[in-house]
Amino acid sequence: MLSSLEQRAWVLAQLEDVDPTNRKEDRRLTDAFKSINESVRSYADWSRVEASDLFGSDRSALQALRHVGADSTVSNATTALVLSDWSLATQSIADAEHVFEEFEDEIETPGQRRKAERQIENAKRALDRGDERRSDEKHGHNRDRQAIKHYEQAWKHAQKAIEAVDSEVGITLSVSTGQHEPNNETITYPVRGTISAPSATVESVEIYVDGERHKTVNVSTSMMPGIPERFETELELATTEATVTVVARDESSGEEVSETIALDAPGFADEVYDIELTDPESGAEISVTGEGIVKSDFVVDPVPAEENRSFYAGPFIHIRNFSDFESATVEMPLDDDVDPSDGTLSVYKWDQHDEKPWHAVGTDVHVENGTAVATVDSFSYFSVFWVDNWNDAITDTVNLAEHPEYVANETEGSIEPTDLAFVIDESGSMGGARIQDAKASAKRFVGGLYEDDRAALVSFAGGATLGQSLTTDHGAVNASIDQLNAGGGTNTGAGLQKAVDELTSNGEGDTQEIILLADGGTGLGPDPVTIAQTADEHRITINTIGMGTGIDAQELTSIADATGGEFYQVSDSSELPEVFDRVE
Repeated sequence: MLSSLEQRAWVLAQLEDVDPTNRKEDRRLTDAFKSINESVRSYADWSRVEASDLFGSDRSALQALRHVGADSTVSNATTALVLSDWSLATQSIADAEHVFEEFEDEIETPGQRRKAERQIENAKRALDRGDERRSDEKHGHNRDRQAIKHYEQAWKHAQKAIEAVDSEVGITLSVSTGQHEPNNETITYPVRGTISAPSATVESVEIYVDGERHKTVNVSTSMMPGIPERFETELELATTEATVTVVARDESSGEEVSETIALDAPGFADEVYDIELTDPESGAEISVTGEGIVKSDFVVDPVPAEENRSFYAGPFIHIRNFSDFESATVEMPLDDDVDPSDGTLSVYKWDQHDEKPWHAVGTDVHVENGTAVATVDSFSYFSVFWVDNWNDAITDTVNLAEHPEYVANETEGSIEPTDLAFVIDESGSMGGARIQDAKASAKRFVGGLYEDDRAALVSFAGGATLGQSLTTDHGAVNASIDQLNAGGGTNTGAGLQKAVDELTSNGEGDTQEIILLADGGTGLGPDPVTIAQTADEHRITINTIGMGTGIDAQELTSIADATGGEFYQVSDSSELPEVFDRVE
């Protein structure tokens, strides 16, 4: 199966082939392409992201694609984007389970142990809910957005599980030295260390010599949480004795640990300028030229491949340097079954700190040695790919015959009708500007509906009233909105239940949504979150909009989260157009 990042690259390639039929479709397609393209920067590796913003960008992209003709290309891209987010959620859960298992014996507080276990369980449940939505026979962008929302929740719960372990265990640091290398005026002392923590957030360490700051050394961070981080460097000192202190600081929590070691050596000798290193496991070799460099300034690590792919032609390695250099060559062995005459081979490079994806670098293939050699000016991740197979993988990897879930239903119309119920709070706390803003917001939503979309209006205070049943007469809906007035208690649950009853009894569209415009603070009737869970069972999404400041944002967020919807807050009517663009 493709990794999350590969699936995303495939989506972008598919969208480039879409030919919009009008200006609006062109604008929406551009918005979707931009959202997905920018999300690539969130990746830490093929299957992990550093923040949850990507999921929101994907939902925005799907919302934009809803307004583009639903041909097979758009539908295939939509499905692949959802699968990309599923991959992220699945990997995050696997990481959380690994961290918990690795550090379980070090968790001394029972409450933190239970918290981590609950978050992993919640992550799995959210993943299952996303899978249920994705497998729903009713096709639609709303279904896909709901699935992504659940996958985002799964990702967040898994990250919270890791954070729970991290807060209990903290970080540990161990430092050691090795055989020194005497030079003519200095002595080179190797210093290496290991940092252990559930989540890897230490990117560098500070090294002090005899109390004075000497240098900063980058840490080899593993993208998989729970894997020890390592650093190695050389200290060139004009002394035969020194006290070295290494300080590591957790970038997220601010926790700081340090360890001190003593160095001593008998004398000095010549410096080293040209070095060669070989990784015995992968067989890769590097040759480096630079002023004052030594072997321990460079480390070559083999990297396990995720699984066999058609474009693989050599091992994966990660080269790290702790000193600047002038030039270098990387010589990669070809796999035993690779015949260079079968196609074009190249060394490929990927730098996680660069915006570029894997890309080819100038390569000479030495057939007699069975190697590919590239001259480079910086180090990072390297491998050897079949060029044509790699290009196929990022442009047209998915075989539709093998992946029927990517194939669109050709009988679908270009735009699917929506059944939308407005639920508006007209309790006493909504008096003044709030009720006016809510009415203006609802009418703006009505103005954005398509001709075949149906809308209904439910208002609530101490009880709930169906002011307008589902209809395509949008003027009638606006007329019912104009009749709203604030006064009375707050029975949000009754309002939501009335809307659910109308949608389940009279709804016709594949996509059914509720927009709740309120200030929260339920004081009467059933629990609105419980009603929202009932809506979720009927495949109804609830988006909530908090009107004004001082609202019960927690209640409105919980209602939206129960259905995979979104919560938005506006302080006054001037923000309504922006919210409309996000929810429409």
